[in-house]
Amino acid sequence: MFESIWRDIRQSFAQGNMLSRLIIINVAVYVAVNLVWVVARITSGYGDVTWYHNFVHFFCVSSDWTHNLLHPWAIITSAFLHEGFWHILWNMLYLYWFGRILGDFLGDRRILPIYMLGAVFSAVVYFLSANLLEYGGGGVHYALGASGAVMAIVAATGFLAPEYEMRLLLIGPVKLKFIVLFLLLIDIIGLGSDANTGGHFAHLGGALFGGFFIYQLRLGNDLSIPANA
Repeated sequence: MFESIWRDIRQSFAQGNMLSRLIIINVAVYVAVNLVWVVARITSGYGDVTWYHNFVHFFCVSSDWTHNLLHPWAIITSAFLHEGFWHILWNMLYLYWFGRILGDFLGDRRILPIYMLGAVFSAVVYFLSANLLEYGGGGVHYALGASGAVMAIVAATGFLAPEYEMRLLLIGPVKLKFIVLFLLLIDIIGLGSDANTGGHFAHLGGALFGGFFIYQLRLGNDLSIPANA
């Protein structure tokens, strides 16, 4: 059974589009990280698991500039790193729903550049907000998850095809511009809370890049060209 599952995953990765590959990578990393968590809990006698948190932080973007300087890969790896089930579930659903539409309009080759550049931009916004604004009670903080990169995909889709309709459960057809506006409002309102404030800044940073990408594309500047060269 396991050999068959592994074969199907490899086939999907090899023959699938960039969207399916991004989802497979995110899910694979999620499973790996949570298996490490299980090992950490068991081997520690369900006690202190500091080494596990250090392990995760090794791949996270931080509010501490020295950490980011010494872990330059974190600006990329953090965009594929999830610990919570609901965190990765909603990120992958949004990535699939909006990425499928964006890929139909712009082509598969632009999905990865928007995702990765959105991740970088959201990480920069997170770092700047954490150091220039008073939130989080001080100290060193870490960010992980694909939310910023996914929001770049979401916003790019909304700016590219605002009149496109998605059929929502129990609601019916809704235009993309209203869905994207609703998601942006959630993050804007979230800036006033003490829960995941840095995350909301990162989400908005990714969304800002997604909109900027489409704006530049309409001017004739394809920001994905260097990545596809």
